[in-house]
Amino acid sequence: MGKVTVKFYQDVRDAAGVPSVEVETEGPTPLTLFLNNLAERFEKLKPMLANLQTERAAVIVLVNGRAPIPPSSAVLVGGEEISILPMVEGG
Repeated sequence: MGKVTVKFYQDVRDAAGVPSVEVETEGPTPLTLFLNNLAERFEKLKPMLANLQTERAAVIVLVNGRAPIPPSSAVLVGGEEISILPMVEGG
């Protein structure tokens, strides 16, 4: 078991209602499963976390400051810091 710290930024923080949360993991957990469980806990995050692996993604997810590509390649074991930020567009 380990703890994963999740930090929410900007619109994602507003949807979650908190700036951060610590989540216990039950051994190695795929990032995609972790995010699905997080969306169940924070209902307003569901639409933001949908389509994470497509061009229609609404957020950027970083694990220890890096974007895992594809997100399904990351496995959490505890001690990681997840940052969830809104997608930024423009030029």
